[in-house]
Amino acid sequence: MNKKYLNHVLTEFPGKMIPVNNHKIHIFTEGEGNPNLIFMSGSGTYSPMYDFKALYSKMSDEFRITVIEKAGYGFSEISNMPRDIDTLLYETRTVLKEVNINPPYILFPHSMSAIEALYWVQCYPDEIKAIIGIDPAFPPYYEKLNITPIIKKMKTLSKIFNKYFKWLLPFIAKQLSPIKYNTLNKMDTKICKALNYHRFLTNDMFNESEKVKENAEKINIEKINRIPMLLFISNYSKWENLIREYIKDFEVEILTYNAGHYLHNIFPDDISNKSKIFIKNIVK
Repeated sequence: MNKKYLNHVLTEFPGKMIPVNNHKIHIFTEGEGNPNLIFMSGSGTYSPMYDFKALYSKMSDEFRITVIEKAGYGFSEISNMPRDIDTLLYETRTVLKEVNINPPYILFPHSMSAIEALYWVQCYPDEIKAIIGIDPAFPPYYEKLNITPIIKKMKTLSKIFNKYFKWLLPFIAKQLSPIKYNTLNKMDTKICKALNYHRFLTNDMFNESEKVKENAEKINIEKINRIPMLLFISNYSKWENLIREYIKDFEVEILTYNAGHYLHNIFPDDISNKSKIFIKNIVK
């Protein structure tokens, strides 16, 4: 894959580019209906729109789905803005308003974006109807996490990749969701590989990871509305007990899977079916 094609990919985005905080964020929507389903990617997911495609394509026949690609992710521009949780949430809500996607929302956070989802409920409780989490990493996980060595490893990998991308790109792309799980057609897979090059461990991803403990500390579970939750959790993550204890006072259903972190690409049929039933039960 040559650099000319790689550079061309970012000019052919499938959604809309919305200006916010001096950069543009890519937002993709599909389908119709209420409440609006908002898909929020985990840390380092280089192509959220394609990463969630196996799941949202099975739900957009009944609901309007929206994927917001944060700064430095997917087709969105890389920013120079802080990645504190207030900035993240401000940008997310601003982009939704600009394209007239209005609450109520059901949030589908994957991994680290669960922090933003909880903070959203904490700050704007009337906007969120429910949370459907996909192996969500809640605040207790980050309390004991030593992020410094993780950041150092990420930066080392980024330097190596940028120096030897021609040889490393095919190998790395095959290891990452969704290419690893073969959920895309040939053209989408080709675009994903290009995005993998452009959005492999960007500065926004680094800055967001460096802020994660501070961001998690802003969550006050006592101030969060007891909204319904459906959580799909991987046994591999080993944080089920932390989650159960953390949200023990919520109306929550937890389903566990003996599989990896990107459950939405491993079990898209099961997760979409269970999510549809859950949504219909809470919006009756």
